[in-house]
Amino acid sequence: MKNRFFCTLQTQRQAIDRRTLPLALAGLSCALLWSLPARAGEAPQWMHAVANASLPAHDEKTNAVLLYSETSVNVISADKIKTVQRRAYKILRPEGRDYGTALVSFRSPGEKVNNMKGWCIPAQGKDYEVKDKEAIEASLPKVEGSELISDVRVKILVIPAADPGNIVGYEYELEENPLVLQNNWIFQKEEPVKEARYSLQLPPGWEYQAAFLNYPDLKPVQANGQWHWTITDVKGLREEEDMPPSNGVQAQLIVNLLPPGGPGLKGFSNWRQMGSWYASLTSGRRDASEEIKQKVSQLTATSGNNTTATYGAVTGSLVNLGQAATPGEPARFGQTAYTVDAASHSATVTYDAVLTTPAGVALARQRFTASAPVSGKIESTTVGTPLNAAANKVATEVAAWVAAVKE
Repeated sequence: MKNRFFCTLQTQRQAIDRRTLPLALAGLSCALLWSLPARAGEAPQWMHAVANASLPAHDEKTNAVLLYSETSVNVISADKIKTVQRRAYKILRPEGRDYGTALVSFRSPGEKVNNMKGWCIPAQGKDYEVKDKEAIEASLPKVEGSELISDVRVKILVIPAADPGNIVGYEYELEENPLVLQNNWIFQKEEPVKEARYSLQLPPGWEYQAAFLNYPDLKPVQANGQWHWTITDVKGLREEEDMPPSNGVQAQLIVNLLPPGGPGLKGFSNWRQMGSWYASLTSGRRDASEEIKQKVSQLTATSGNNTTATYGAVTGSLVNLGQAATPGEPARFGQTAYTVDAASHSATVTYDAVLTTPAGVALARQRFTASAPVSGKIESTTVGTPLNAAANKVATEVAAWVAAVKE
């Protein structure tokens, strides 16, 4: 198995920063704790196995330590990967109670979080358990306007009795249709780590490329068709003033997943393949729409070096600004001109914008103009894309203008 690594696309599963968690979820966590019963339930064996383990090196300012983490990646196909995550923390200080709130971010559609469970092993008394049905889904915390974002969500499970001296843990399964065949295992964060494990299972014929970042190279142990990495006693990464971004200094393992016959459209093992993968994401996005092509045909059908047409409504890639976004919001009306100049080989879009109230009272007026070069002969097949690009520039400027006027 080759371990040489050519390029990486760093992706972090849990982008939620625990340093902002107290402010982000204070009210939500209180509400959940008030409504959830502290049910007795035996914690799993993997948690009890580390309950009496020695703690990793830490200082008096450490809020919690990670006793055990396990990431098990099972590649079913290029379109389906299942990952089981397990975590067990020991709370050391009152400020460490945030580790009793398990958060998992996921794409919707494209990813599902299944079988989320949590437990607490108290210093005295019986274990507590919370189950998947007691978890909730919510918008991303500490992201302005996240209630309007439907394709990125977070699943939250609050574990009772996350007090100093107690051990809290959770597990869940993430089922995903990956955007790229690459996996990123970050095993160094703010809290010190006693033991961290990562395992990889591939279908027949698949291979992988692996490389460590900010950590010495470590060869995996292969058994029963799986590859296993185990790391112990990892120092916590405490925030410092003017430090680089955390994902640039964290110890982590990058794994490229290579199906038979090459990486295909979802993977890459060198920079050329990465460029092809990225190009596939944007393929067709800059193509002219049918509406733009029709208008180009009308424009170029007129003889002469300069052809101008004016339309009473915004079409193509310009957003229709003739309707208010919500009741009571100002409506926007305007005229659009499309110009194709054969002499200068340029396509120009001009938009006379008027911001009005729902009653029709004009609040502000502004003209917006943008141009884009035309390559080759002036005809419908060459003018559509530059007109579309100019229209996009105008739309961006109009949106910024409307926002500024409303403020």
